[in-house]
Amino acid sequence: MLPVYDQFFRDQFQRARGPDGFVDPNLAGLIPDHWRSDAQVFLLSSIVNMVVAPFMSVNPSRSLQDTPLWPPLREDVATLIERAEAISRDRERDYVSATSVAIALGQLAPSLQTTGLQIWGPRSSTPPPAGAP
Repeated sequence: MLPVYDQFFRDQFQRARGPDGFVDPNLAGLIPDHWRSDAQVFLLSSIVNMVVAPFMSVNPSRSLQDTPLWPPLREDVATLIERAEAISRDRERDYVSATSVAIALGQLAPSLQTTGLQIWGPRSSTPPPAGAP
């Protein structure tokens, strides 16, 4: 990765997890420090924008750790990290990139615990989970 882009992504990641950032520091702390910066930002922004923000908009809480989302989210992040690292090895890369994270997300999305929470709504005509709008 060109240094200018690496610095851009490093800045994005630090801004998101900093004292004025929009990301719960406990969530940002789950993302591996040794990953390439684009992979860190891609995983963090995917989780925040597609899972955490919608959930918290309906279930406000002062801390993500105090919600029922936190335990399955931690498990899912660990699962995604493991798969992204395996994909990187299979691609003969000595780093984890956003591409490896995207492949991992695509492979695992249907089986993630947070998918089962139906944050966006049910896949069928079943009633929405308790607390959903």
